[in-house]
Amino acid sequence: MTDANYLPPKGFRDIAPDEALKRKQVIALASKLAQSFGFVPIETPTIEYKKTLMGKYGDEADRLIFDFTDRGGRQVALRYDQTVPLARYINRFRPKLPFKRFQIQPSFRAEKPQKGRYREFTQIDFDIVGDDSFISDAEILWLTAEFFQQLGLKVSIYYNSRQLLYQTLAKAKIDKDKFSTIAQTIDKLDKTAEDKVKQELAGKGLTPQTIKVLWQQLKQVKPDSRLAKTIDIIKPLVDVSFIFSPFLVRGLDYYTGLIFEVKLDGLASSLGGGGRYNKLIRQANDYLPAVGIGIGLDRITDLLQAQKNYQVAQADIVILVLSDAVFGYAFQAAASLRKQGLKVFLYPKTDKVLKKGFKYAQAIKAPKVAFIGEDEKAGSYITIKDTKTNTQKKVKLNLS
Repeated sequence: MTDANYLPPKGFRDIAPDEALKRKQVIALASKLAQSFGFVPIETPTIEYKKTLMGKYGDEADRLIFDFTDRGGRQVALRYDQTVPLARYINRFRPKLPFKRFQIQPSFRAEKPQKGRYREFTQIDFDIVGDDSFISDAEILWLTAEFFQQLGLKVSIYYNSRQLLYQTLAKAKIDKDKFSTIAQTIDKLDKTAEDKVKQELAGKGLTPQTIKVLWQQLKQVKPDSRLAKTIDIIKPLVDVSFIFSPFLVRGLDYYTGLIFEVKLDGLASSLGGGGRYNKLIRQANDYLPAVGIGIGLDRITDLLQAQKNYQVAQADIVILVLSDAVFGYAFQAAASLRKQGLKVFLYPKTDKVLKKGFKYAQAIKAPKVAFIGEDEKAGSYITIKDTKTNTQKKVKLNLS
């Protein structure tokens, strides 16, 4: 049992080397892919003014914001997501539009921790600001699908439109001022039984007849022409299933058009989601259109951790030094191997190094070890052994 004195706060966690390495691989892929699509990186502060965040997400989400008073008496809050800070960033710097950004940083939510959901989590965001065309919608979906495809995760993208949803609520004779709260309740369908969702709708003033009509009408909704065009242009480019879901809501208030979520078969929660938000970034007397996605890095690495074929070595090679007298040559050998782009771990001991060092190399999943003794130094080579097959060979080094 772990001593409670060494545990982090509830909902926060330590990340061990195996997982940290996987996270860095996923981040590197996201960064490289985003830049290949013409996106540029930005970063924003962990702490924003409370007034910057509050009132942007909806009542239920606002309650999950970590807010506090700093030592200067200022009302501040931890970053809830990366979209509202993006809106502030755009207004501050006024970049050339359209502005395509990606951002990979932690966010914080005061929600109940559960499997795959933490109070501190890292998001990978892709956004296009300043264009209202279906082309930008399609490019965000394309980048999203390509990202999961390159990770080797077979996902489906469920999509809908907030406009279609609100049109359906209007047809069901629901008051416009209730659209947001009703949508937030419908959004719980993927985590809550249908009868409980309907009970909550009744608690918000909907009659049984209104709920029945709403359900019937939602089941009859079809994609509009813009959604159809958007999906049709993407389908031939990626091996991902696109599924229209008229009950999909996305709980945050700022969405105005396309909404979508990425899901893996057999996993209830989504790996990421986003959509179009044309009325969040206000400049002067007008709004800047925008579309984007937030992807949960923690959930992805949790999945990759469970895949036996997705192991990341902490080093490519471990150097085992057989005598203190050859450590100078071992440092030269390590430098030569690192220049070749290899991750090299120089084992610091010579006592029982063959047994202890080889076990250490296996523990950190290093595929190879290199033995260095007097013979290797005299001949300017190293002896490399494969940790799985036990085969070995001599490799000449260029130390000049």
